[in-house]
Amino acid sequence: MTFESAEPPRRLDALRAIAARSRLDPRIDLDKACGLLRACPEQAAEAYALALLRAVSAVSDRRVVMHRPGVREITFDEAWVLRVLGAIESRDWDSALFCICSRIPAGRRSTIRFLAEGLVARIDDLVGAPTSEARLEPNSANRMQDARLT
Repeated sequence: MTFESAEPPRRLDALRAIAARSRLDPRIDLDKACGLLRACPEQAAEAYALALLRAVSAVSDRRVVMHRPGVREITFDEAWVLRVLGAIESRDWDSALFCICSRIPAGRRSTIRFLAEGLVARIDDLVGAPTSEARLEPNSANRMQDARLT
C-alpha cells in the first residue's frame, strides 16, 4: 500500500522514528510501563508512542514491521496502528474495539487501549501541529467498556 501524496503523514513518520530508535531496547515490561504512565499521566506523547509500539510487538505472535521515516509504502502494522489511533481520535469505539480485538490477545486489550488513548490525547505534541479540533482526554467517559476488551 502507498500514500496518494508524495510523503507519508507526519504522524506516521513520527511513529516510525520512535520505532527505529527503540529497536535495540530490551523487552518491555507492559505492567510496569503502564503503571509508570498511570502514575505520571503528564508524560510526553513519545513515552506513550514508544510504550504502545513496544507493547504491540510484545503481545503479537509475529514481528511488527515499521518502515523508516519518509518511505511512501505503508506496512500492515503501520496501517493497523493508524486505524486504531484514528478510530479513538474520532471516538468510533466500535471500530477501535474491532481493530484491537482482531490482533491483540484478550488479556492485553485494555493495556493497548490505555496506551493508544494516552497517545491520542497527546498526538499534537508528537507531530507538532493540531490534528483535530476535538482532543480526547485520557480516561474520558466515552471510552470503550473494559468488559468488552477482556
